[in-house]
Amino acid sequence: MTEEAHKLVEKMRELAKTNVVAAPLRELEITACFAELQVMIAEEQEKASARMEQQTNRLVEQTDRLVAFTKGLYWFTAALLVLGVVQLVVAFVCRR
Repeated sequence: MTEEAHKLVEKMRELAKTNVVAAPLRELEITACFAELQVMIAEEQEKASARMEQQTNRLVEQTDRLVAFTKGLYWFTAALLVLGVVQLVVAFVCRR
């Protein structure tokens, strides 16, 4: 939470403890502080949600690249296996 939100929470705690303000007025002020705090939390959640969406998009892009590299590695491995078989065939044919 931001420093402003912490100050708001402290103000609400003080209002809840004191008997200086009349009870209905104190409750009204606490409710107003609570509403303001909820707005601050919602704004922070919105920012966090946007960051999470960006990070998820980056992760999807990286996963797509990893899939492409894995496919390339698969075909490279297949080509090496074929080349190995060709070398074995050539080695046995040349001996005879």
